Amino acid sequence: MHHFLDSLTAFGDRITDVNLRFAAAAMAVQLVKTFAVARAWRSVLTAAYPAQDVRYLRIWGAYLIGAGTNALLPLRGGDAVKVIAAKRQIPGSSYPAVASSLVVLLIFDFVAASAFFAWAVSIGALPSVGLLHHRAFDLEWVLDHRLLSIAIGLLALGGGLVALSYAWGHVVRFSDHVIQGLRTLRNFRHYLLHVVPWQALDWCLRITTVMLFLRAFGLPATLHNAA
Repeated sequence: MHHFLDSLTAFGDRITDVNLRFAAAAMAVQLVKTFAVARAWRSVLTAAYPAQDVRYLRIWGAYLIGAGTNALLPLRGGDAVKVIAAKRQIPGSSYPAVASSLVVLLIFDFVAASAFFAWAVSIGALPSVGLLHHRAFDLEWVLDHRLLSIAIGLLALGGGLVALSYAWGHVVRFSDHVIQGLRTLRNFRHYLLHVVPWQALDWCLRITTVMLFLRAFGLPATLHNAA
């Protein structure tokens, strides 16, 4: 417990040295990032429902609600909130179609994240197992209760698999709606022109946000460090 309190005290002392201008700029860029993601998602939904008037600001609102919920709930619970909120904004839409539209966004995110991961591995930037002995306050409880943490992780994994198997049965029964949500992938030109550029902008803004926060905390704000 004393490790946690010491870390928390050090963090509180460091917070007073934050450059508020760069911190505010970072939060502003993060807000702009949400516009880019919402624009990409709207393009996917527009392809799924070409006859409907898919309002951009309403989809942005649904995305914000889900993103905020993800900050509070584990296991990406906010994604379910995104689906519910977006479905209510599109007349005649279905939950399977709106849910599968999020899968389209995962394609680019998976490729980008994999590229960053491969790059980090290639330069030895990932922390080694030995570094776990240098405790951070956010890992303190996990390191002190390893068996219990593993048990909780296994229970969460088992619950997720059960939920997935249950959901999969519904997805199969509504396969037509699922395919509808993926419709933009059938028109690959639409996907490349109206989805990919906005997601690429999203990732650029992510890096920019991190660089600004590095500056705010007085750390070297290089592209290498941000990546």
